[in-house]
Amino acid sequence: MSKKNTNDTSSYSFGGKLRAFRKRGRHEQKSISGGVFAELLSYKLNHHFRQQDVSEWENDKSAIPDPDIFSAILELLSFHDAFKSWDEVCDLVNDYHKAAKFIHPTHIHLQFSQADFDRWRMIKTNLFAHLPRHIRNQLHLVIGIDALAESTKKDLLKPVYALSIEGHGGIGKTSLAVLVAIKLGDMGIFEGVYFVGVRQGFLDKDGEHRLVEDQIERADEALLQLATQMGLVMATSLTKDEKLGLIAEYYQYKRVLVILDNLETDEDVSEFTKIINTLAQIDSPSRIIITSRKSLEKINPRIAQIHPQELNPHDVRLALNGYGCHITLEQSQTLHSKIGGNPLAILLFSPLIKNFGIDELLQQLEQTKSQWQPDDEDFIRHQRLFNYLYERILSLLDVQIRFIFYQLGMAFEMDFGATLDEIKAVFEEDYSQAQLKKALNTLQDVYLLRFDQFKHEYTMHRITSHYIRKEFLTPL
Repeated sequence: MSKKNTNDTSSYSFGGKLRAFRKRGRHEQKSISGGVFAELLSYKLNHHFRQQDVSEWENDKSAIPDPDIFSAILELLSFHDAFKSWDEVCDLVNDYHKAAKFIHPTHIHLQFSQADFDRWRMIKTNLFAHLPRHIRNQLHLVIGIDALAESTKKDLLKPVYALSIEGHGGIGKTSLAVLVAIKLGDMGIFEGVYFVGVRQGFLDKDGEHRLVEDQIERADEALLQLATQMGLVMATSLTKDEKLGLIAEYYQYKRVLVILDNLETDEDVSEFTKIINTLAQIDSPSRIIITSRKSLEKINPRIAQIHPQELNPHDVRLALNGYGCHITLEQSQTLHSKIGGNPLAILLFSPLIKNFGIDELLQQLEQTKSQWQPDDEDFIRHQRLFNYLYERILSLLDVQIRFIFYQLGMAFEMDFGATLDEIKAVFEEDYSQAQLKKALNTLQDVYLLRFDQFKHEYTMHRITSHYIRKEFLTPL
């Protein structure tokens, strides 16, 4: 007997059609199995479903899901591209009414309109629009993050209402938050994913926090940005507490994920504590992720904490191989013993390895480290390392490219990006288009600059931006 084509569902019964549409749906680039579908439905409705339940709905004419469950099924199938058109939804719904007529008298109260179908397809299309694309585009380069992202995703599907990802700059906090958001969003159970980056100035040569007037983003501005992403209209006359109240109401009655990125100082934590506490205290399926250099342990007992670890020597070697630097495990172990495994530091080391070779670089590094104080605080060691990296990389570049690098960091908020047209407007009087393009390409080659092909924006890592601003704005 020939196998039925699952693209044509017209000849199936209700259960057969449900099975065909479920198999047509895609999750993690695969057809959705009965077990996976039961898991997705369990998380969506906060009720345990088994693969056997799905099998019975698809094969037993007396086992029909009740209207609330079936409505959730329709939402999942719509999100996961199981339907080609609204007509196919109507076909399945009509068969559901026939099958449920004598089993669930409340079947007549099923509410799933074409607007619902269009909404879930639109959610699928736009769900990650607010995540920083330059981070998304480089997730495949991040070594050793997948297992932690998967376990973090599972934690947030439990009664973990808020999560703080904590650690040094360059450790991969934002990358982890974005990857977790993608993994959660791809399940089809969240209605929105929102991302607010907190900018609070820069760190000077002594590790002191200094404010730049046009770079400050306070809690009130963060609330406005969140409201805009959520589609909420707020009158300018509203107080900060009133804005937070509206966002909290949305957070409670929708299922959304909020990322508050880059709390760097104690002042940042203090400024955003009320927002964090308010959302963390809400008993709803929504979740909040915070990335922070400071510990949030004392803010709220509902905030779970994770601390991404540096790369081990094996992963350092894998990362450098991915950047085109082929070194031995022994060399990787030696490098790791000198600088650790900060992912951003390893990335910035790669152009130095290409230029000097790993053995010569290790010798140079040994000489440099001999001048550092062995009892320096952890923060100072971290800052010395990145100062060394930036100084060595910049020494490889000609004066004109170095000057453009500094000007970019001073003229723009490069951690948020600048388009080529915006850059040209600033530099066109001093440099030709060819000179500017050469400088931008060179800075990309040594990982001081990144290009977002979707937004057509150039960006820098925050640590890179901070390096420029502290060099120029901190008095000698």
